[in-house]
Amino acid sequence: MIVIGVTGGVGTGKSTVSRMLRDRGAVLIDADEIAHRVILPDGPAYAGLVKAFGPGIVAPDGTINRRELGRRAFADAAGARLVESIIHPAVIEVVRGRLAEAAAAGAGAAVIDVPLLYESGLDQLCGQVWVVTADPAVQRERVSAREGAAAGEVLARERWQVPMAEKTARADAVIDNSGDRAHTADQVARLVSRLWSS
Repeated sequence: MIVIGVTGGVGTGKSTVSRMLRDRGAVLIDADEIAHRVILPDGPAYAGLVKAFGPGIVAPDGTINRRELGRRAFADAAGARLVESIIHPAVIEVVRGRLAEAAAAGAGAAVIDVPLLYESGLDQLCGQVWVVTADPAVQRERVSAREGAAAGEVLARERWQVPMAEKTARADAVIDNSGDRAHTADQVARLVSRLWSS
């Protein structure tokens, strides 16, 4: 089974590319969705996060207030590393399980959509790493449309991540998602054609 890790900066279009691969038959594993699950009150990362960042991150309904967690966790490099050390192992365990299920079901390919691919070590599970890029102005526009007033805070978190230049240097393929969907789809189609036939 071919395992493709798709990563990139916030607003670059990782999920767009991942869905294109899913539409071509790959099993899609969404690391963000998994990360949201592992911090639920019954999840494996919940207690560790509350212990590390205090009860102030807990909302009235008992769930973790992700915006407050982000504010505290990404205030500095130490906080970013701490939150990652709690969440990443739990996410990796779930991803491993889903990959095993996909392989057992006879899937020919799986795609892991993961913002922090290199930071989490999930690249070690991938046979291919594709990095999705976008012009910074396009990236900011997309994040602003999605996050509103919190866009600046979300974009600022990238300073604690592996730099985009390093990500692209380590990638097996780089997809420019600055243009329209058709332009991105053409790039994905060419990559898939080469990979599926190899």
